Amino acid sequence: MVNPGGAGMPRWLLPVTVLVIGIVVPAVYMIERGLFSRVDGGRTTAVDPEVETEAIRTYSAPIRTVVLYFSDTQAERLVPETREVAGVHDPAELVKLLVQELEAGPMGGLAPTLPGGTSLRHVFSDAHGTFYLDFEPAIVAEHPGGTRAELLTLRSIAETIGANVPGVRDLRILVGGEEMLSIAGHLDARAESLVAGQR
Repeated sequence: MVNPGGAGMPRWLLPVTVLVIGIVVPAVYMIERGLFSRVDGGRTTAVDPEVETEAIRTYSAPIRTVVLYFSDTQAERLVPETREVAGVHDPAELVKLLVQELEAGPMGGLAPTLPGGTSLRHVFSDAHGTFYLDFEPAIVAEHPGGTRAELLTLRSIAETIGANVPGVRDLRILVGGEEMLSIAGHLDARAESLVAGQR
């Protein structure tokens, strides 16, 4: 008699193979999607539903096109670079996202305007449309210095925010919660950000 599963194949092998595939493939998919508990270092940990929900929300967030301002390679002027980012609507969250994109640096043949290691801690605003950007100390400690570099840093932040966030009247640069009069000692950060932000 010929085996239904093919020549030389035991009769029981085909249904067992189908059964294994039917169990393993969905299980792997559900584990990868975080729908099962995961085993980590011998301990079973349940997946946090809020983490899963946030991941889905982030993945499915609408996209918006923004304009970022970086320096040309001669450090003479700012040049716009368009980029697609998550479509956040809250102004403070959008400001934070824009600065994070500046921190990441340009994607084309431009030069960064924020020193390496720059990290924005918090963003908040007041009723007058002034936004306060609270940075980690690296924006000062790692800045290359010089009037031109300092100007490009301030204008890059201000022009990027001004081009993408309506209603921003002024910007203030803070480090560790303290307002900075200057980043590298050459320019008044308050005056420069005010002028650039109102362009």
